[in-house]
Amino acid sequence: MARRAIGIATVALVLAGCVIAGGGPEVEYIGVPTQGAPAGGVDACMDALASGTLVDDPRWGIALAQEDGSRLQVVWPAGYVARRTDSVLELVDADGQTVARSGDRVTVAGGMGLGEAWWACGAPELADDAS
Repeated sequence: MARRAIGIATVALVLAGCVIAGGGPEVEYIGVPTQGAPAGGVDACMDALASGTLVDDPRWGIALAQEDGSRLQVVWPAGYVARRTDSVLELVDADGQTVARSGDRVTVAGGMGLGEAWWACGAPELADDAS
């Protein structure tokens, strides 16, 4: 019984050490407005483009900063989230892949929808003038 308790304590200490020593960067997930899954698997998309710089937004998680200083709310495809790692804000798709980061100039296919928000069709693409 004592051996078992010592074994459990040892495993706990080793695991705690891994979390502290090799736990990696702290990750914070931030909700962003998203669309529901396409009805019947059909994903219709409006045929327009919005462009801007992805920025941290206290209300929407991530927004598109426009050249006039305004911000455009984006309703991202189902499953998207924002993630902050080492002070870098990333937009992550439903597969967990980073599709863009704050500061990236992007274009986003879609169109204006309810509430004056941009309804995105798919991932943003880096703008031609992005460096």
